[in-house]
Amino acid sequence: MSGADGNIHEQTEDELVADTALDSHAAKLRNSLADELVADGSIVSEEIELAVRTVPRHLFAPDVPLEDAYANDIVPTKRDEHGITISSIFVP
Repeated sequence: MSGADGNIHEQTEDELVADTALDSHAAKLRNSLADELVADGSIVSEEIELAVRTVPRHLFAPDVPLEDAYANDIVPTKRDEHGITISSIFVP
């Protein structure tokens, strides 16, 4: 893994454990979202269900808590002068 200085950084055991825990938590949230979307009829094809279950949404929103990245809601990326969302990352 490259560090901020561009040099290769070997992960410590603690970093690997933290990454594994993060990945596991993200997978649980991803699957919960997929289950919810299947149950409410939002997902109607196996291909879309597979995409929701496998695409790591949180990587597209690095400054957003995992729970927000996998919520059945948008993640606003831009608001107008009145605070109205005019751009978002996700539309589940």
